[in-house]
Amino acid sequence: MRRLVTLVTLVLVTTIGSAGPVDAQAEAGGATESILVAGTAAQYRNALTTLSTVTTGTNTLRLSADITLTTDVEPTYTGTQPLTINGLGHVLDGSDLNRALDSSGTPAAVSIRNLRVVDGDAGGGGGGAVNTGGALTVRDSAFESNEGAEGGALRNVGSLLIERSSFDENIAGSGGAAFAYAGDITVTDSTFDDNRADAAGALRAEIYFNGGEITVLRSTFTDNEAESNFAGAVYGTSIDLTDSLFEGNVAEQDGGAVQGVAITATNTTFFANEAATGAAIATIGVPHSVDLEHVTMVDNVGDAQVSTLYDPVILTARASLLSSTGTPACANTGSTTSEGHNVEAADTCGFDAATDIVDSPQPTGILLGTRRDNGGPTATMYPLAGSVLVDAIPVGECTQTADQRAVARPFGSGCDIGAVEQVFPAHGFTDVPAWVEDTVRWIASPINQPQIMTGITPTTFEPDDPITRAQVVRLLYNEEGAPDVSAYGPHPFTDVPAWVADAVTWAYGEGLVTGITPTTFEPNDPITRAQVTRMKYRFADSPDTSGIDPHPFTDVPAWVADAVTWAADPDNPLPLVTGITPTTFEPNEPITRAQVARMDHRMALTPAAWTDAGDAPPAMLFQRGLF
Repeated sequence: MRRLVTLVTLVLVTTIGSAGPVDAQAEAGGATESILVAGTAAQYRNALTTLSTVTTGTNTLRLSADITLTTDVEPTYTGTQPLTINGLGHVLDGSDLNRALDSSGTPAAVSIRNLRVVDGDAGGGGGGAVNTGGALTVRDSAFESNEGAEGGALRNVGSLLIERSSFDENIAGSGGAAFAYAGDITVTDSTFDDNRADAAGALRAEIYFNGGEITVLRSTFTDNEAESNFAGAVYGTSIDLTDSLFEGNVAEQDGGAVQGVAITATNTTFFANEAATGAAIATIGVPHSVDLEHVTMVDNVGDAQVSTLYDPVILTARASLLSSTGTPACANTGSTTSEGHNVEAADTCGFDAATDIVDSPQPTGILLGTRRDNGGPTATMYPLAGSVLVDAIPVGECTQTADQRAVARPFGSGCDIGAVEQVFPAHGFTDVPAWVEDTVRWIASPINQPQIMTGITPTTFEPDDPITRAQVVRLLYNEEGAPDVSAYGPHPFTDVPAWVADAVTWAYGEGLVTGITPTTFEPNDPITRAQVTRMKYRFADSPDTSGIDPHPFTDVPAWVADAVTWAADPDNPLPLVTGITPTTFEPNEPITRAQVARMDHRMALTPAAWTDAGDAPPAMLFQRGLF
């Protein structure tokens, strides 16, 4: 029997029962928490039965091992007190026979923590993993390959809170990952990938009863699908999206990413979503509205990126990009209010502010990298060199103080249009001058794997130090992704230290470098401006320079002439190098760490600098990256 403890100071009493250890805790005021521990399927079911009889305080069930539910007996909680299941990192496997929990017969609040639930099956009912009759909170948990009629993983009555959790390959008739009936859904720092449903591929908050509001913050929805209707990812009444990514979601009918009555999106990216109506966003119900602020909406496929099923929709936009080849920005909109600094393809939204950029079929100079890891909790799309999005909004007109990644706005002379500022998250160095700040944020970022450059100390970059031959080769090797060098023959140099041996083997094998003599590399020698330029030119696969205007320098030797022509190309929005004077390049002068870093950064921002941009390393900001 569980003994009640009523001391003012916290007391822990343990007894042993069929479900495992039973603990009773009492705090000041007499509030009691009943705790059971289960390590087998039988203990788990018995624990839920035992806790169902408790009539005061709160209940907690902890797992001490992974549990597989191998018999078709539903784990059920019928108690009236709040229940927490803490998996402590363990797995509950439903074996395609059972849910992990059914508490649909009680309005008691349920909390799931630190638990991974796989292969749950509701047998035609709701909530393939968890089905509750009250409010549900999920934290630090994962749900994979569960199946239910309403909510492939979760179904509940009342509010649903999801934090730091993931949902993958769950299947439902409605709400591929989760379905909240008569309640609102709040999602923070979570991911939803490849969930499927007939309606609402990932999340559904039932809009015809009380609730239906969905709030999403710092979360990612990718490749979810509604095979019939009601949004590839998220469906509800009022939908508020902030600092999030929607990519590759598909709806057979309406709302490739999102469908609702009132939709607000801030610092959010919609990329490559698809639907017959509303490739990214579709509205439903009357009256309906869409409010976009610092949104990036690119390459979504359908009748339009934003569309409505009933006129009129009220569309308000500021500082947003709506661009897609072959898909208009808007369809069936009623009243449109542009609050300025929007970029729109095909002139279908009615944006008419003096600061809007509207062109058909596509505004020129958008120059946006594909979705990749640019820092922050979600993938983003980074403005490249020469993009019209960069610094387009005067400082006094910036309405957001941070971008999708929580990087401070503005950086530079103004805020950038869309979800992302053209700069990486801050570094920890104290000696970086303003002219190379954005460069050092990128090149020293741990987001790049491996890190391309590091500081001399944790707080100093030493931007004015000359850079050595070994350091430049190591930089290029890291930029390439530190490839395996076992397929290359040995280099011939006798003076290469171990820390740069793989880099020299790779660079020599690729023809990027030669030695100072046939057997010496001279790794510690400062490298010259000409030598670095030729290395970078070869790294970019020696692009054809026949169509580039001749460089203006009078002191460039023939062996590096093509490389300097390429690097100084005046058609690049950001030339990779400039001269020391308008007519002198000073090829034999040493080059500093900051100067080399900036050259690399500009290559990363300029697809045209490469013979084949598609073959450029993942670290280049126009590439998919390693996200």
